[in-house]
Amino acid sequence: MNARSDVFVAINPNVVLDIPTFFRFYLSFSACKIGFMNGCRPLIGVDGRQLSGQFEGVLLSATALDRNSYIVPIALCFCEFETSESWTWFLRLLHESLGWEEDRTICFMSDRKKGGPTAFNKEWLEALT
Repeated sequence: MNARSDVFVAINPNVVLDIPTFFRFYLSFSACKIGFMNGCRPLIGVDGRQLSGQFEGVLLSATALDRNSYIVPIALCFCEFETSESWTWFLRLLHESLGWEEDRTICFMSDRKKGGPTAFNKEWLEALT
């Protein structure tokens, strides 16, 4: 158990059935958030990777480097496609999870593909991308 961790599950709004269908999943462990906030530079690498196999989709991730240059996973998201809407959902939850102050600068490193730039402009106004 990791108290104050954030987990959000979204169901598919386009499916009208009695049984909800999985749409998106967000996870950020409290220990990782605390580690990032207290021991890392304000630089987050974000990326999306296509998943293959029985359950297709995209894995979005946010990571940082600690003082020893080890990777610190901050958050991850499983979603349907790498779109502006899925990136916006992920980055909004990341912003809320970290409790990032609006006047504090942060830098993101990304490949700037498939909806990322639009989402950054909406959710992280103080970010350098």
